Amino acid sequence: MNVYAPEFIAVKNGKISKLIHLSEISYLKAESNYTVIVHGKCEIWTSKTLKYWEEKISNPVFMRCHHKYLINTSKIVHIDYCNKTMALGDEIFMPIARRKMAIIKKTLFIN
Repeated sequence: MNVYAPEFIAVKNGKISKLIHLSEISYLKAESNYTVIVHGKCEIWTSKTLKYWEEKISNPVFMRCHHKYLINTSKIVHIDYCNKTMALGDEIFMPIARRKMAIIKKTLFIN
């Protein structure tokens, strides 16, 4: 875990690195040995694993809600405990793993 948490990440795409501010990222999704970084309406594919990005970001605002997703908790609009999902905005629904539910409640200070 980094002592200094960066405010942005650099994502390499060919010979160009794109800087993405962490507050713009909605979530990161694992796709095999790749990661899709979703910010706004854009998706950026990287050749790094989700674990790599989780360690690189090391920001308490980001947390794993499922083995496939790393979410920006500041984007959560509501949580559906019955269906074990959370909404990030109007159109994005994330699954919540059974084992992660208690951690999410504790992190978000939900009783």
